[in-house]
Amino acid sequence: MLWASFFMMQQARTSWFFISLSNKDMIYHTQLSDSLLRNMIRRKEIRLGGNKKLKIYGTLRCTSGKRMKKENRVFFLNEQQALQHHYRPCAHCMREEYKKMEKRIRSKSWGHNKLGLNIKNSVHYPGFLRASIP
Repeated sequence: MLWASFFMMQQARTSWFFISLSNKDMIYHTQLSDSLLRNMIRRKEIRLGGNKKLKIYGTLRCTSGKRMKKENRVFFLNEQQALQHHYRPCAHCMREEYKKMEKRIRSKSWGHNKLGLNIKNSVHYPGFLRASIP
């Protein structure tokens, strides 16, 4: 009986915590306990992870994502949430999405070469294209 009431209190607390965070769309790893994080992943309330300093998102199994510091890690439910916060896909675990994003950026860049910059030989820097000066 005592165990059942404790479990119900934990469930209520977990649901309240998630509801309060779901309004922000982005969940910070520092705000979650390990057990709460595991439960949210099991219930599919978290599906993607991201690096808030580099603005990169990827799958939870990505080796690059597993190496980042806890302070820099954020979580998303889906890709739309990550894109709303201006995150780009990881080049390791989300290669197709990354290539599509890169192709979109390159196609938009061709029409805006007013400064005479050499965009064909541009350098790729986390999430953006930086044009090199001829």
